[in-house]
Amino acid sequence: FGRRDPFSISCFMPTNLEPAGVRGYQGFFEEEHYVLSGSNEEVHRSLEDFSDAGLEHLALSFKDVRLFKEGTISEIEAQMEQFAKDIMPSHA
Repeated sequence: FGRRDPFSISCFMPTNLEPAGVRGYQGFFEEEHYVLSGSNEEVHRSLEDFSDAGLEHLALSFKDVRLFKEGTISEIEAQMEQFAKDIMPSHA
């Protein structure tokens, strides 16, 4: 049998692809949470930093309903399409 790492690093992250978007929020226990947001270039840099730190899997919640209660399905779809077109190809 080949050597296997005992675990992989995964993350679930709220995401808002707006240059002036929310960058973080305070949780129920006053802990700080990060939001993947900003311009395409800022998001690219963040993803590179996460990858360099060992992150292997990332699940994104676009316009996360916990933070963006006024968001619409069309806004969520637009951000998903933007991520798929402008960001994902260089990180695949």
